Amino acid sequence: MLLYEIMRGLMSDELTLSQMLQEFLNTVIADADYNLPYSDALQKICTGLHLAYVEYRIKVPSNRIIRHGASRHQILYGSERPCGKTFSFQYHTDFNGTVSISMTAVPDFSADDSMAEIYHTFSNHLFLLLSSRNISEIIQHLIEYDIQTDTLNLPYISELYHEIHSDGSGVDYAVLFINLRNFKYINQTGGMACGDEALIRYADKIRESLTDYELLARPGGDNFVLTIKKEHLQDFLSFLEDVPLSALPGAPDKIYHISAHVGVHISQNPKDTFSYRLECASKALTLGRNVLNRMVVYYSDELNARLVWAKNVIASFNRAATQHEFVPYYQPKVDMPTGKIVGLEALVRWNHDGQIIYPDRFINILENNSLITELDLQMLQSVCADLHLWLQAGLTPPPVSINISRKDLYVPDIEKKIINIIQKAGIEPSQIEIEITEISTESDVQRIISFFNEIRSCGIRVSLDDFGTGYSSLSLINSVPADIIKIDRSFIGCCIDSARSLTLVSAIIDLAVRLDTRIIAEGVETEEQARLLMKIGCTDAQGYFYDRPLDFATITQRISAGYYPQVLLPEKELQLQN
Repeated sequence: MLLYEIMRGLMSDELTLSQMLQEFLNTVIADADYNLPYSDALQKICTGLHLAYVEYRIKVPSNRIIRHGASRHQILYGSERPCGKTFSFQYHTDFNGTVSISMTAVPDFSADDSMAEIYHTFSNHLFLLLSSRNISEIIQHLIEYDIQTDTLNLPYISELYHEIHSDGSGVDYAVLFINLRNFKYINQTGGMACGDEALIRYADKIRESLTDYELLARPGGDNFVLTIKKEHLQDFLSFLEDVPLSALPGAPDKIYHISAHVGVHISQNPKDTFSYRLECASKALTLGRNVLNRMVVYYSDELNARLVWAKNVIASFNRAATQHEFVPYYQPKVDMPTGKIVGLEALVRWNHDGQIIYPDRFINILENNSLITELDLQMLQSVCADLHLWLQAGLTPPPVSINISRKDLYVPDIEKKIINIIQKAGIEPSQIEIEITEISTESDVQRIISFFNEIRSCGIRVSLDDFGTGYSSLSLINSVPADIIKIDRSFIGCCIDSARSLTLVSAIIDLAVRLDTRIIAEGVETEEQARLLMKIGCTDAQGYFYDRPLDFATITQRISAGYYPQVLLPEKELQLQN
């Protein structure tokens, strides 16, 4: 009935029209369930007000709520081409933007000042209605999107996934869980604003590479979630290997090359839910980052079992360390021409529930979860205790080498901790040799030089393990003050069949001898390898040719005996050497 009263007012008295128009629009604003359709009401009111055209424009700059700003032009009502008198009204928003509402009267209608006032009143009400709608849209956007990067959030990507793939087409898409590598470095070098902008730019670059129905979400932090068409997957993974970001606030002259750990789930079951697929991708990511040291990992049941194992290792570590389940096994180092045992290498084994577990099943897990230093120091204590027992028994044990992780080098006062353990055990420092592996960067080399210098100043010997891999080079022998160089087993295995490998090993041996650095060959498994190494000047060897790593009781017997069979070169070869 209200509409008919308005229409009667339109035909009688303009003041009544203004009042009734306000009352009507107030009713629409107050009652969201008002039974007259909004567009229908607008059409009848515009007709009654002799309006041919009503349009709405909004311009809002970028801000924290509306990341890319807003620019919209909408025709609210248009019955014919506008050619009458136009009235424009402008409003300012809380986001330093403007909203404009323009009204054009029908041709030949005399829109006097009283009608202009009514149009202004009508415009005010439209502004209120449109602002209410815009606020609702902003609230809905905040519910569905990540405020910082303007990507989807997890609940909304899940909703869209099931909406898009209700027909089972999800099997044509991979679900990816992404974690940016070393992202804290950006915050450290450029500040928090630099890191925030880096996330925004990274999200924008990913968004630019997506195709239809591929989705991007940010669950938080430096993590992202995507759905990618399987035929697009390999190209996208290649793209993720290096995403350059430059001109960031706080670091305008730096270029950051962002790479990522990625967990991938490929589904064969159209009924797999998004939450299940996301959980699988997350597990693959965790496994690749914390256990396998791989950038991209595809989920499988086998990998999931490894992840479960990794969690068990972490959960069991403190108890296992307290109960001394981690024990050293010893592998002899032998002077091949005499057969004399010249050293031992302590290799960790885990005596877990009556089973001996080898380090390849737990070392990486401990390294990636900041537990490796505790294990390494405990191993040093165990070796010192074993040396003490041998000395008490009247034996003369050779020096024992202990591996420490590269990550130990960055533990505060690690040198002092090592020295204190040896001193408290009453062991001569010369009985201990520290081995460092996994040299991978120039910064590692500089840190190792500093570490080796301090350790050697106390009489502890040091060696470079796995020489020939990672960052290692011939110049490293000259740069790093090592007492011993251990040639990696991969070269030893190739020397028999590869002249190139033999030449390289010969060069390493020759340079080490000239610099008065001792050389030991790892992984010697056959007499043929042993003789070949002796021919090119390497006399010390370690490997299955002599013994596998042995428990305390067995290695004690070997120390008592003191010797292995000699490796003899044919007489002609001896004469050539001499």
